[in-house]
Amino acid sequence: MATHSRNVVWDDHAQDGITYSMKHLHPAYITFKADAREDRPALSIVVRVEYSHHCFSQDPEKVEGFDPEHLYHWAARPKDPRVFCPLRWEASKELPRLIQHLDERNCYPTRRENYFAVKRDHPSGHYVMYFRAERRLTGGADVRLFVESAYHREDMDVTIAKAEKTSIIDILVKS
Repeated sequence: MATHSRNVVWDDHAQDGITYSMKHLHPAYITFKADAREDRPALSIVVRVEYSHHCFSQDPEKVEGFDPEHLYHWAARPKDPRVFCPLRWEASKELPRLIQHLDERNCYPTRRENYFAVKRDHPSGHYVMYFRAERRLTGGADVRLFVESAYHREDMDVTIAKAEKTSIIDILVKS
């Protein structure tokens, strides 16, 4: 049966006799520590992390002959139904840990006013996480970090080489 979720506390998805838990992608709070610099004091930045349904699903136009029972709908984006993807869901189980440790890797701006970070997941490619940060005070957080999508790509080496490095701390301070 297709899943209809009303908010970012994602409903579990049942597909082909398997129930996929979404608890790992429920909103969470993380605190990032920013060291003092000449231009700012030391900071503790409380971040509310939320995940899009793109982290565990695919565009129906890219899934030939998909079963309508595999659709995942999100009320906030009624014109963006997605096909649940067990491979993306499996990869997404690592997302909370990767996001929690974004301060240990480079981040890069995109042309779409968001950012990406990568984890090489095998010799030919990367697990790419796209996100945006906004000063939107939600439930006691200083910043909301919205993970827009995350999936494996094999074409990122050139993009990374050309991109300007930044850090999650600088992104959060600027937001």
